[in-house]
Amino acid sequence: MQCRLRLRCEWLVGKLLTCLFVFSHVEYCDMHFVYGFCDGNARAAVEEYQRRFPDRRIPSRSVFTRIHQTLHDNGSLPSVFWQSEREVV
Repeated sequence: MQCRLRLRCEWLVGKLLTCLFVFSHVEYCDMHFVYGFCDGNARAAVEEYQRRFPDRRIPSRSVFTRIHQTLHDNGSLPSVFWQSEREVV
């Protein structure tokens, strides 16, 4: 039982860490807009995003560049994956 509980806790911690770095599609769109508004300057984009959206989580500079690179390479925004809670680990 203790091993099963430990695995469940490790799974939850992994999910929590994953969720910290996932944004909604609306947030990704807003980030890309702000990145373009700032002429591709990620540092300025972080500051502008924080000014425009003070109640949201503030992404790092690398998120802005990753969004642009993903759009360039794949033609789509980074995916938002939500796994079912029913999924067995």
